Amino acid sequence: MKIAPTKTIVLALAVSLTFTSCAVLTDSQVKNINAFAATANSYSAFPGTVVRQRAELHLHSEMVVASQSQFADAEQIARRMESARKSYNNTVQLSSQFDLSLQLIQQYAGLLTKLSSDHYISDLSANTTSLGENLGNLVSIYNSKAKDSLPSGLANTISKVILLVGKQLTKHKQTAALKEFVLAADTLVQVTTRNLVTVLDGETFTDAHGNSFPSLKSLLAVERDFFIQSCKRSVLSDSTRTNYWAIKFYYDELTAHDNTELLRQQVVQASKSLARAHAELAKNVKEKKDLKEIIQETQQLIQDVQAAGSAFSSLSGLIKLPI
Repeated sequence: MKIAPTKTIVLALAVSLTFTSCAVLTDSQVKNINAFAATANSYSAFPGTVVRQRAELHLHSEMVVASQSQFADAEQIARRMESARKSYNNTVQLSSQFDLSLQLIQQYAGLLTKLSSDHYISDLSANTTSLGENLGNLVSIYNSKAKDSLPSGLANTISKVILLVGKQLTKHKQTAALKEFVLAADTLVQVTTRNLVTVLDGETFTDAHGNSFPSLKSLLAVERDFFIQSCKRSVLSDSTRTNYWAIKFYYDELTAHDNTELLRQQVVQASKSLARAHAELAKNVKEKKDLKEIIQETQQLIQDVQAAGSAFSSLSGLIKLPI
């Protein structure tokens, strides 16, 4: 039996509407999630840079001290520089842990980017499963080291989201995974950004074992003063060593200190914006609705991450250690 063209069109439209209505979130909501995820990915490059730059500046200061007259002996200079080198390496290693918080955000943003991609069918491959496993493992590691812990069931929720996606992806599965993932991960984002802000902007911070450490804000302030005093004693107070290159070195280093502090401030602002943007995102995905534009909190996050990028660009090249 032949079906009239009009009836065919009506039937096709009905099927189309049925499948469209199966989506848990609207396209505008998915777009908002993707905008947040992409910006969070960009943000994650900057916090560790503050730690590494501080290590570079400290190494420079140690070199200045090593050049003072009381360290004229070659063996003494070698010992001091070896100590400075170890301090540098330890600080750089610290930057990859300060980072349990940062790694959690990186992994979450990476997985969220894939889940909200227009090409999610091809993007959600074995690599996504790996991201999910890494994120679950990081939650467990974080709780063993951080004072401000995450819910113990969060790792299981993450695993369930990955299983929800499955091999045969539909719009419904994609958006259902997104909704559950964003809602479950809001605690992760709030806790980790709060931890990052404390390490970056507090006076001190405390680990899970009760040990207290100076914040990067405190370390940078002390480092700047240490450099100024060391340079005045070893270079600027000695007329035989004060020349154009010595003065330029002093100026360039002070500029590097100031630019690093500016980057720290911008990263703190971006961290706070990240938390606010995700909280609003979680609020907006609780029910299906059309969003006319990227939500205001995510727009502010984009601006703050761009500002951090500008501050990052102003940093001079990092020193290359001798091999």
